Amino acid sequence: MEGQPRNFPAASADTPSGWLVFFPVLVDGIGASGTFFLFAGICLAALVFAAALVPETRGRSLEDLGQTGTRAPR
Repeated sequence: MEGQPRNFPAASADTPSGWLVFFPVLVDGIGASGTFFLFAGICLAALVFAAALVPETRGRSLEDLGQTGTRAPR
């Protein structure tokens, strides 16, 4: 699927149109329950990724983040 350039105002319209085409094909291919579990697995993988690799920024000011980068102290 080809996306729009970032400075294009309607770039976000590309994602929903892709899902409207992709979702029915996926349901026809692996069934409704298979589609549900595929997306549940993708969401679980995203949760694990965010919990393990995305730094915590709660309680830090924007200036602090700008000075030290986005790395949170461990």
